[in-house]
Amino acid sequence: MLENQFKIDAKRADRDQANLVRDVIDYALSSKNVVVIIDGFDQFPQEDHEQIVYSYSVDPDGQKCHWIITSRVHSIDEHRTDQKIFDDRSWIRVRINPFTPEQQDQYFDKPDHQGKAIGRRWERTLASRAAMGEILGLPMVLWMIRQLIEVSESNPPIFATLSQLYLITSRMLLVRALN
Repeated sequence: MLENQFKIDAKRADRDQANLVRDVIDYALSSKNVVVIIDGFDQFPQEDHEQIVYSYSVDPDGQKCHWIITSRVHSIDEHRTDQKIFDDRSWIRVRINPFTPEQQDQYFDKPDHQGKAIGRRWERTLASRAAMGEILGLPMVLWMIRQLIEVSESNPPIFATLSQLYLITSRMLLVRALN
């Protein structure tokens, strides 16, 4: 939609579309109205980390932007110790806490798109809820458990170990990403 508007505006002004786009970008940068969002910083290769750090700290255009970067804590801490990015004076850190057991139960108590709630039946898929506590705090894992229960309603899987739950949900993530 935005690209089409650029084409229309470029024709009206009898200008090259690339120049119009560059003018809009320059205007947004000079007005400090650009937000760069990088999701999953810790999953990028090292050379991409270096490019992002350069863009944020050295590149004049990058310095005119607002930055939002999501990452696991260990990666933020590692880069912060290098003093190139993520220092406490320039960055606001926000941490998303994992779901509590009460929030996990609330999630399964909510009805799905067909109006059916799973309720406490989900706990029967776990040999030991306590042993799987950390991974159950992740919303995506809960969503995958819900999908598995809905697909095999009469005979849902039972996860005996944390490794088994991790393996099955990781496979689901890969299938989802590849499709």
